[in-house]
Amino acid sequence: MDRLQFLFYFTSSDFCLMETKTLGLDASASMSEIYKWTLYSKISGEFAPLTFRNMVKEQTCEYRSFVEAELKFDETKAELKLQDHLYHLVKEDPANISEKLKLDLEKFLLNLG
Repeated sequence: MDRLQFLFYFTSSDFCLMETKTLGLDASASMSEIYKWTLYSKISGEFAPLTFRNMVKEQTCEYRSFVEAELKFDETKAELKLQDHLYHLVKEDPANISEKLKLDLEKFLLNLG
């Protein structure tokens, strides 16, 4: 699991949302190749990449904008707006991600290219 560093981890009963940093890429790699946001559906068992647009960091919360969704979070919780639905997630320590989920995500990201 040395290939990925997990930066953010959010969970709900329906989803896991993770930001990863791919390690060991050459210096010419773009930010979008290095940093990836991925949504995992606990219901379907499928991963979906999110296409990053921009971020804003304020004193009490942060925002991430994606083509597919909007994310607002603070130290403990997050709101994910996805396809006109608002989901409430809990911010967790990335160390709590199961080894199986880490391995499955790494395989998924490798297949994306």
